Amino acid sequence: MKTIATLLLLSAGCVAQVTYYVAPNGSDSNNGSISAPFATEAKAESVIQSTFLNNCGAQSQPATVYFRAGTWYSQSMTMTSADSGCSANAPVIFSNYPGEVPVFSGGLQVTNWVNTSGSLWQATLPSNTANFEALFYNGVRRSRPRIGTGIQGSYLKVSNNISGFYDRFYYNPSDPITTSWKNYAPSTGNPCGQAAGNPSLQGDIEILIFEWWDISRERISCIDTVKHIIYLTGSTSKNSLHGYIPSHRYLVENVKDQLLLAGQWFLDRSVNGAWVLNYIANPGENPNVDTVVIPQRTPVFSAKGLKYRTFTGLTFSDDNYVTPTTGYAGSQADLLVPASTQCMDCSNVTFDADTWVNTTGYGLSMLTDDTSTATGNLIENNVLYDLGAGGIYTGHQPNGTETDADVFQFGTIEENIVQGYGRMFPGAAAITNQMSHDVVTQHNDVNDGYNQGIMICFPDESLKCKGTSASNGTFNQSVIYNHIWNLGQGILSDFGGIYFATYNGTGNIITNNKIHDISDSSALDTRGYGGNGLYVDRGGPITVTQNLTYRTSASSMQEGQGPYTPGQVIDITNNIFAYSRKAVIAMAKCAAPGYSQFAFSHNISYQDKTGTSNPSAAIQMGVTYPGTPVGSVQSFANDDYWNISENFATTSQAFSAMKSGCKSSTEYSFSSWQALGEDLGSVVQDPQFTSPAYPVDNYSFLGAPPTGFIPFNTSGNCPTCPGRTNPTVFPPAVPASFPTAPFNPATDF
Repeated sequence: MKTIATLLLLSAGCVAQVTYYVAPNGSDSNNGSISAPFATEAKAESVIQSTFLNNCGAQSQPATVYFRAGTWYSQSMTMTSADSGCSANAPVIFSNYPGEVPVFSGGLQVTNWVNTSGSLWQATLPSNTANFEALFYNGVRRSRPRIGTGIQGSYLKVSNNISGFYDRFYYNPSDPITTSWKNYAPSTGNPCGQAAGNPSLQGDIEILIFEWWDISRERISCIDTVKHIIYLTGSTSKNSLHGYIPSHRYLVENVKDQLLLAGQWFLDRSVNGAWVLNYIANPGENPNVDTVVIPQRTPVFSAKGLKYRTFTGLTFSDDNYVTPTTGYAGSQADLLVPASTQCMDCSNVTFDADTWVNTTGYGLSMLTDDTSTATGNLIENNVLYDLGAGGIYTGHQPNGTETDADVFQFGTIEENIVQGYGRMFPGAAAITNQMSHDVVTQHNDVNDGYNQGIMICFPDESLKCKGTSASNGTFNQSVIYNHIWNLGQGILSDFGGIYFATYNGTGNIITNNKIHDISDSSALDTRGYGGNGLYVDRGGPITVTQNLTYRTSASSMQEGQGPYTPGQVIDITNNIFAYSRKAVIAMAKCAAPGYSQFAFSHNISYQDKTGTSNPSAAIQMGVTYPGTPVGSVQSFANDDYWNISENFATTSQAFSAMKSGCKSSTEYSFSSWQALGEDLGSVVQDPQFTSPAYPVDNYSFLGAPPTGFIPFNTSGNCPTCPGRTNPTVFPPAVPASFPTAPFNPATDF
């Protein structure tokens, strides 16, 4: 596929255009031609203003700025509505020069290294250096020292909580917690009654507490080694699902004494104005020869009210988000963590074939502030990898004041790859569309994250995502043809490859997606749960069709409660659900009287776990109330059930059904289940997949599919296949940043 930049350059000879060039070795005194390029984006922007934007009425062709290869460090570019292009036919385009890679970095390259002993190198940083919590060596994220073994450290477990408090916890006396750490500095007025430490080092050591679906990053205020209590400078989120719950895992990060392993770094801030950066080199590394970058600016690029602009072939990196002095309280999808590139209230803006890499937060956000719209935006063909938080964030977290006119709308997010995300904030989502409508999210690849793959809107018991009297909420969301895999990796719970919390929004569809290899934290914690393929937490009506999920640690399809309006239903039809570790479909809550939950029809269930497996597995999990009459709440019909480990047609525990009130259940064989009126037209029949087992994963049919089932593409690289249609860029694998424990695809599912 030719990029926009290539097409523009090819057409430059036959169509008069406003064109300028920028290069790292250029000069802002030049005229901006290809032979005499500018040196900075700011100069190019000012010239575009004076030669193009000051006379928009006369413009019918784009104005283009080509950036040559190289890196612009310490970038913090800003645009406003005054920088908008003239029209759809006459936009302003910032593009890479074809075949070259320009990089806009918010970081500082560190160059003055001294080898002090063995593999330890040190560099004294400029006096105006901002604090930072990430470092990239030749473009690879390096680690701060943690307690425990290995570059990722080792999990400790909370001994007990302190009732009513979210800023302290009991640690196990046998754990290696001490006040003798070199950079331990009790905070001023700390609750331990200890003398205040060096003000520059207060809060220098952090606790990363792993909660259910996110983590909080908190700074140590003081340690009481008599009562075995760690006090923090701030609180986690104050609810029963967050905080320092007994047996929850935590890491201790940025302990100077643990600077022991190659690839680790530590910033010594003990002397004001003379911070010393320490790095232990791997064999063959020389930081005076290699490229070492520390993040310094956030965001790298920001805009508000921008229109008719295109950014193509550019790379954005090294933004700098630092845990606040009072800590960071984790929350759903970590939406409070900023993005490297931010476009607020932007319309008709395109990001095409760009790259976001080495971030501390999200890659790209296109948000709204309740006062202006964001419409007609296109996010396509981009590569986002090694991300501190998530990849793409559009819309805004609902607050109940929105109207349909002032949210993100009529946008397309397609053909992107998000890989290796959540490296600092593992609760982040790869792609999240918050309060928005008429958005197509299609043909994206999502790989190697610790939480949600694609997330639509936000779970909130005040039902803000459903809209208000002035808003129809989140609706017309099409999540189609995406490929999502290798999520969770054993460290978080309660998430899905695709997650919806759209409440009453209409026109929402989840179709032709492939989701597999989902591992929740039950791999590490006995209470871990909820690694799902498809997850409708709160919402309806939603059409869920022609999706393939396999190897999920909890369920193929999870629902929270179901639709929030009587008469609505979540239509789950013509999907393939294979190798679910615990259940094919799970329901968390009982339906309110008069409400329906789902219609499950023409699906293929292909399993190998049974009720005697460890853990036990079943078709259903959680609430199994079919309704009165049967099928009015949970309806099953015309499905195909196959289990390669048991005769599903004769087992006495094939299904279960609760009585009204969801207080007790009765188990049924397949025939007695059908006698109730459920699963009429369903069969127990081998669907004859070509080779579904790992590692082949081929779900095509050897012969005719089960009667009534409509085959769909489950492979890749085509317009009707899940994932990118014609991928040409494959980012490198990103090292894990936490101790992970994904389930074994060959033996655990």
